Amino acid sequence: MRILPRCGQVLETMSDLDLTRSKGLRFPDEADCLRCHDDEGPTWDDRRYVLADGSKVGFDFEKAWKRIERPIPTEVKGRYLELKKD
Repeated sequence: MRILPRCGQVLETMSDLDLTRSKGLRFPDEADCLRCHDDEGPTWDDRRYVLADGSKVGFDFEKAWKRIERPIPTEVKGRYLELKKD
């Protein structure tokens, strides 16, 4: 998102994590993912993820999140608006 000088309110809102949440920004959690990624879904595979103990499960939130996570590249970090998590 490019912040223009006249859009200071956007910068103020997006810089404050609590204010951002109060305006409706959501950070998905495991319950959100499990609405679709469950054993009733057409692509469910109960052996898709391998846990640390070697057992296999159909969904592992931590591993699934790492697959879709998009961290800020180090070469641009600090040049754009970033949320500071609690």
